[in-house]
Amino acid sequence: MIQHRPGDVRRFLAGWFDTIAWMKTHQDETTTFLAPLTHVDPVALGGIYDQMMPTSSTNGRFDSKALAVLARSLVDLGLTSEKPVMSKLYTEAFLPPPPGR
Repeated sequence: MIQHRPGDVRRFLAGWFDTIAWMKTHQDETTTFLAPLTHVDPVALGGIYDQMMPTSSTNGRFDSKALAVLARSLVDLGLTSEKPVMSKLYTEAFLPPPPGR
């Protein structure tokens, strides 16, 4: 998909980030919409929303400190012998340019 339809990937991500931005400002509508789809009580969804939405990215970029913690945890858990170079595990090629660029 990335190689053959990069425009579709960019359009999907733009829509995804717009959706997350809308959800962050429309808690009631979000939980009301999701309740019948997830079969979760709207009140319970409100609690999930309160925990999840602040951490949801509206631009697709990872926090460098969080990536450092993740890299260290892979070693601590014995999954790798040394910290991986995290930038080799993902791409920002399809993200919008950061503000100011």
